[in-house]
Amino acid sequence: MTNQPDVVEGDASSSSVRTSRHALLFAIGLVGLTIFWLVLTATNDDSDWQFFGFWRVRHILVAAMGLWVSVALYCVDFSRRALFRYLFATILAVCAWGLVELVGIVGIVDYGRIFEPHEALGQKAIPNLNVSGTTHQDLAQWAASTDPIEFRYQTDHRGYRNASDLDRAQIYLVGDSILVAGLLPFKDTLTSLVADATKRSTMNIALIGIGPEEEYAHFVESGVPCDHSLVLQFIFEGNDLLDSHAYREAQGRPAPPPPRKLFLSYLLNAIKMKSDTCPPDRYRAFGQIGDQRYAFLWTRPSFANDLEELSHIEQTIADFNRHVVERGGRYAVVFVPAKIRVLGPACTYPDDSSIKDYREHLNPMRDRLLKWCDEQRIDVIDLTDGLAASVQKGDVPWFPYDTHPNAIGHRVMASTIVGSPVLKRYLADTPSP
Repeated sequence: MTNQPDVVEGDASSSSVRTSRHALLFAIGLVGLTIFWLVLTATNDDSDWQFFGFWRVRHILVAAMGLWVSVALYCVDFSRRALFRYLFATILAVCAWGLVELVGIVGIVDYGRIFEPHEALGQKAIPNLNVSGTTHQDLAQWAASTDPIEFRYQTDHRGYRNASDLDRAQIYLVGDSILVAGLLPFKDTLTSLVADATKRSTMNIALIGIGPEEEYAHFVESGVPCDHSLVLQFIFEGNDLLDSHAYREAQGRPAPPPPRKLFLSYLLNAIKMKSDTCPPDRYRAFGQIGDQRYAFLWTRPSFANDLEELSHIEQTIADFNRHVVERGGRYAVVFVPAKIRVLGPACTYPDDSSIKDYREHLNPMRDRLLKWCDEQRIDVIDLTDGLAASVQKGDVPWFPYDTHPNAIGHRVMASTIVGSPVLKRYLADTPSP
């Protein structure tokens, strides 16, 4: 008689049940570990945008992988078929994602225009633009979680922000984002206010993120005549040293093609900016005037290592002045102070502010530049005192979370320029059209 193995019917199914239960327990445990990982890695680091204000991309990727494996283990609890379906769905999703990235990489679709339609406004001279939309104030960026601001951005046939097309102007304003003033209606900008006050044709030749050397180059390339005109070049102590350095470093090298960011990069950035609900309050470089917090960007780190650039800026000013004078025009420098120079004395500084001694963050550029221009007999209009007087009256001329002056600031700057000896002499010597 053959001995039969001591196995009861259903043992195989019991083993399968035990395996499924183990898979489910592993899935639950992995979900718990994922949550623990997110709690453990949550920070309030103020150096960059983060998901919901707590996590960087690497943290989210680790958590996503943990959740993916958890779902795979949960599928095992049901059947192999459920697991195979889950893996097949994952492969299809990866292939679809790869196709989405491919059409962006080869240039069929520009995801930048979808996710950041206004990001490049003012950075390049794009002729005949007429774009409107909504943006936000933020330190040197076009988007942040502040109250939305409606804007309209219009350019002339040369690509600069002007309300009308002019072949030439009696007054040229040459500079960077201070003049572009993308957050303001054009009627509230310095260009419009100077034109209204002087009754002289006024043209803005300015782009975002350029320094004095590049401003000079844009003026020359524009081909505008400057005989009998006044050319005012705006020198901003905030980031002109950095921009000067970047411009000189790029000379002699071919311009790199604009990078094509992946769809995933745009998507993650969009989620971070939507979920990080209070980024302006994270800036440690801040002070307060009354109950309002003001953030500052161009502090000591923005100039401490680039002070030698001032000699290159001075040379550019000398060259620009010579170029204009040789063509029968007049040239003057307009010095634009950094936000901290004007608001610093009026602020109180909580203990968690990194700029409690604001004097350490004042750029020595102002004193040296004004002295050099005086020695070279180049006219200067210093906007510092007028803006400081506005603060003393209770009219703060800057957006709280932006490096650029607000409408109050533009009115004060226009008043200072129009009332300066430089402009008064020019208006006295130049008949009104």
